[in-house]
Amino acid sequence: MMEEISRFRGMSGEVVRGFLKINSFLTIIPVVLFWLLLLFLLSFVDKRMPGFVSTFIILAASSLFVARFAIPASQGNLHAGLFNPESNGETLGFMGRYCIYTLIWMVPATFLENYLLESNSLAHLIFSTSFSFSAATFDDLLYALLVLVSVFAPTLCYILATTTSSITDLFSFEPIQWLLQDRRQDLGTYYASIIGGLVIFYIKYLVPLLIINQIAYKISVPFGLKFSLFIYMLPFFASPILIGRLTGGFIAGESTLDEDVTTETNKIISQVIHGANNQSTNTDASPSPGDLASLVKSKKGFEQLLNTIDELSPEEITQNILEAEKAGNNIYTLLQLSFLYKKANRKQEALVKASVAINKCLSDGMGFEALQLFKYFSKDRSQLQLQSQQLQILASHLIKHKLYMDAAWCYMLVLAEELSLDEQLGVHKKFVSLATEANQNNEPEIALNLYQLFLQRYPESTLVDFVKSAMQGIKEKQQKS
Repeated sequence: MMEEISRFRGMSGEVVRGFLKINSFLTIIPVVLFWLLLLFLLSFVDKRMPGFVSTFIILAASSLFVARFAIPASQGNLHAGLFNPESNGETLGFMGRYCIYTLIWMVPATFLENYLLESNSLAHLIFSTSFSFSAATFDDLLYALLVLVSVFAPTLCYILATTTSSITDLFSFEPIQWLLQDRRQDLGTYYASIIGGLVIFYIKYLVPLLIINQIAYKISVPFGLKFSLFIYMLPFFASPILIGRLTGGFIAGESTLDEDVTTETNKIISQVIHGANNQSTNTDASPSPGDLASLVKSKKGFEQLLNTIDELSPEEITQNILEAEKAGNNIYTLLQLSFLYKKANRKQEALVKASVAINKCLSDGMGFEALQLFKYFSKDRSQLQLQSQQLQILASHLIKHKLYMDAAWCYMLVLAEELSLDEQLGVHKKFVSLATEANQNNEPEIALNLYQLFLQRYPESTLVDFVKSAMQGIKEKQQKS
């Protein structure tokens, strides 16, 4: 049996492909200007503060740029620019979480570094001409640990800052366990994409940059020297863009690709589209430039619609429907028509489009869009035709937004299908984990409701005793308080 392939492994290639485009330089320019200003200011105060403070400031500043790319990428927009709307309002929260995570590892690492410096172990290791692993001392192992933490901790904290959303999450071990246990197989892809993407980017544009550098020297030697420094520092300047997009993709690509399920889902989606529109589409064909332009236009139209749909008059809704129907058959057109048909009280058409759109969004890693559409159809959700695999993916997105009862509804639909005993137990565990997470997030009433619902629906489950014990524990805690 083939190993399950996570969606992130495919998304990481798409992120690198987009990063290698020449328009990345337009994004690098404001990043360069910011870093030059920050380094200029630090040059005045650097000697007056401990070294770790300067390092912390640089890492905290880097989180500003990483956040601008990681947040939209985690919502499915892998090629968002620096001034995207998705990260507005969330950037400061990301930076705060990142700074807390950074302090958690940096403070002990600084003490360890000072200890090694005082014991001369650090200087011995750095300047020694030979080293034998068999003769390694305890200080040598501490030095290796310091290097390991310093290399990997900053980027791991980017991932943790993206996946968490509250102070409670920051001081919970679950995000770290999820990262190092559930997603550890993807970390190799994550770092390989960072290193490989930066190296290929540097190699791809090195020759043109060197030619420009020669021209710069002929214009002015000082200008040529400054441009040489820019070329030398290019990977550093460009890294927040790639790291941010890969970090967001790491979150968005949490689910796995199952070839049989995905193929079957695509067949069902295709059948629904054919039944609704009486036309066939070739989803495997490579899009033409015209199709890409139409897709971009439809995406912008959808983003605008989300912000204005409640303000549209009946005439404007009709006009928007006509424009969307002419725009071509793509995912953003489906999303627009789903919202617009429902707003226009064309219920059956809206449900068909929404079913197709949600399934497609979840298949393509567009969790944010799927979640927005699902919430919009919350009153009619029982009439949505959602596939078992997609329901479980949708549940994971609902859990991240603490919509536990909605996630439970997804699991109940999955359990209503014919499943093997092992499959049933797996979904039962996911259902019960909803209540556990709700209780950990200081929502004991929701946890009790979920446990009670589980007992009513699945009294024969092997988890019944555990659920009853957990309920008793919550009730005793409530009585004491």
